[in-house]
Amino acid sequence: MTSSPVVESTQAQIVQSFLDALARHDVEAAMAAVDPRVTVTVHPLGIRGTGPGVLNDVITDLVRAFPDLMISVSRVIATGDVVIDMGHVGVFRDREGFAEIYRTFGCQPFILDMHHGANPEIEFSDDSHARALWALEYRNFNTQAKTVTFVSLIYHDEYLKQGGEWKIAKTRSEFKTALHCSYAAGTLESQLVGRSVAGAVSYEK
Repeated sequence: MTSSPVVESTQAQIVQSFLDALARHDVEAAMAAVDPRVTVTVHPLGIRGTGPGVLNDVITDLVRAFPDLMISVSRVIATGDVVIDMGHVGVFRDREGFAEIYRTFGCQPFILDMHHGANPEIEFSDDSHARALWALEYRNFNTQAKTVTFVSLIYHDEYLKQGGEWKIAKTRSEFKTALHCSYAAGTLESQLVGRSVAGAVSYEK
């Protein structure tokens, strides 16, 4: 008995199989190549959503409305993985992971936050790629824990233009200064002075 070699599909092959199926108006075959975490943005239609169901509705309506539609692709832009490196806060490989941290620890009635980005230094590599440095001044008042936190840092950002919109593809936080205080005793007392609040403020659920 002989065994057939296992052929692993590359990302480019998967994308091409989707485009080929779409060109044939074969919605089922196109959707077979779609990741469950797919993000869908169709600017002319004002559609933004996530999940295969959203994409399935879009392309089904498209081929039904235009049965003679011929589809050609001039360029495919590979976006790569999103990397959000927040140091002691965590390293995230997708936007949702970071957004969940923010919702859990920032979107609370007892949290008063300020994020002030300033002095950007933006460098364009070409029409669809850029990088930048941003200075951030951050302050946090936690009325439940009775703490006050001040942080300064530099954002190292990389941008990618998709569908006419600039997106952050990668970002890294370079912490510079931090001051963490408590006013639980009735007076403001310093609990940490350093480059970051690592060890003083936890972001674990």
